[in-house]
Amino acid sequence: MRIYSRAIKLVALCGFLSGLVPYSDSLYGKEIKIGLRAHRGAEIGMQKWQPTADFLSANLPQHTFTIVPYEINSLLNQAVSRAEFDFVLTNPASHVEQKIRYGVSAIATLVNEINGQGYNRFGSVIFTRADRNDINSFQDLAGKSFMGVDEEGFGGWRVAWLELLRHHIDPYRDFNLLSFGGGIQQTVVYAVRDGKVDAGSVRTDMLERMAQNGEIQLDRFKVIEPKPVNGFGFYHSTPLYPEWPFAKLSHTPDELAKKVASVLYSIPANSPAATAGNYIGWILPQDYGPVDDLLKELHAGPYLATGEFTWKQLVTHYWQHTLLLLLALSATLAVAYHTNRSNRRLKTVKTELESEIEIRQTVQAELENHQKQLEQTVNERTAALAASNKELESYSYSIAHDLRSPLRSIIGFSQILEEDATSRLTSEESESLRRIISAGKHMANLIDDILELSRITRSPLTKSTVDLSAIALTLINSLQQLEPERKVNWLIQESMTANGDNHLLTILLQNLLDNAWKFTRYTDNPRIEVGKETNSGETVFYVRDNGVGLDMQFVGKIFMPFQRLHSDEFEGTGIGLSTVQRVVQRHGGKIWVESAPDQGTAFYFTLTAKTQ
Repeated sequence: MRIYSRAIKLVALCGFLSGLVPYSDSLYGKEIKIGLRAHRGAEIGMQKWQPTADFLSANLPQHTFTIVPYEINSLLNQAVSRAEFDFVLTNPASHVEQKIRYGVSAIATLVNEINGQGYNRFGSVIFTRADRNDINSFQDLAGKSFMGVDEEGFGGWRVAWLELLRHHIDPYRDFNLLSFGGGIQQTVVYAVRDGKVDAGSVRTDMLERMAQNGEIQLDRFKVIEPKPVNGFGFYHSTPLYPEWPFAKLSHTPDELAKKVASVLYSIPANSPAATAGNYIGWILPQDYGPVDDLLKELHAGPYLATGEFTWKQLVTHYWQHTLLLLLALSATLAVAYHTNRSNRRLKTVKTELESEIEIRQTVQAELENHQKQLEQTVNERTAALAASNKELESYSYSIAHDLRSPLRSIIGFSQILEEDATSRLTSEESESLRRIISAGKHMANLIDDILELSRITRSPLTKSTVDLSAIALTLINSLQQLEPERKVNWLIQESMTANGDNHLLTILLQNLLDNAWKFTRYTDNPRIEVGKETNSGETVFYVRDNGVGLDMQFVGKIFMPFQRLHSDEFEGTGIGLSTVQRVVQRHGGKIWVESAPDQGTAFYFTLTAKTQ
């Protein structure tokens, strides 16, 4: 405590001297926003950090500082990418990712406090209930259920994940069930306490703080393989990393950042801001290189698509993509085989034809009486060559037919069996037959969607002025004719035009409107809107509905192929939104979604790259 106090006073003095540099009020307006990773929930985050913002406002009276909390890490990163605030307070992993991708830079590191002691490092604590005598080591976790805070959380998951891997436990392979607490630390602690999962991980100091606040009884928990570290007073099962950084965004002026850092360094340990935030102060930004190394080793965050993967990792974590890749590879090999056969046959025909022509030309003088016969032979060979070329050109289309034929047979014979033998089948057998028919139809739809997605990727882009309002009205009328008994309130903005490919934009709107129609099926007073708006000089189109909506914590998967985020009561193959994203990307635009459970969904997209 004494060492930290002296360090903070020294840093505060340095900050005060640096604050003598002239500062221009014209650089900013009155309100300065601070993005916050609210890992214990937005309400607790505001209670904890708004006093710090108030301290900054009091010491920099030309500005008003406000906290903007985000419970989901991915949403915070999206806001950083859009420069929606000026400073950001988040966990070290999120900071490293934001630094690499968006150019944020730390100006101070937090010094946490508990029981009068200050700490500028933290890690993960892996724990279970005290009465679980069968769990005493990391190896005992194999085959058990486990909960982390958030898949992108640092102290609540990634630090624990790496430590488990280093002890030869792969959570994504060796756990019976791996789940996450939606970004809320207390959710994990209560799930372990109530026996909903066998074990879990949260950031260090969480168990002690919850016990201090009377939320839990600490003796009801057991830390797995605790690590003793002199001078660090919290339970932990992993190495330690530097505490949360306070960072400025790339657009934030350096002069303002220096003033803010100077005020942070000067916050007294007994001030209301430090008391509410459970810290004793701030110090110069620490080295976050170890955090960067952790993300590289896990291939996480900014390194998600880098590194070398073993076959074991590929099959364990990406089995769906591996299966799709193998199917595509098999189809490619089949095409190559048939193409090679056709080429050999074509080459043989061509060689024979050339040889025969050469022979005929050599003896032409002697065989003038046979000239007509020769010309006829040449014409026949030429026709054969043209037929072979046409056969080769149409081969790609026959592949789809060859894939569909077995499915049609399965579906057709199953339907015949269902019609002719219903009275002789048990209810279980009839249900099995119905499932076969349903699975066959689903597979046929899946083949069509995959081929459609492939064609969208390869087809040439022909741009013209497209009337989106007219397309939307035509599609809506078709949907209404399919289900005339449904009453849906439509609102289509008039005179919406865009420069793009008419066919591809029709596919885009069809998929979005089909989704809106489908997910408002059980909604009272369903409403679907199609329109456009202007955002920072950029035209943004949207399709909105008031249907079932979705949880934004899964937003990162919504445009991935085969990712279906709703139950089977809503039909679909999981390809539609991937197709929409491909169309938008081919036009140089971007697409994003805003939604909430039972409050509807809004898809926003642009069709041109934003100019700087």
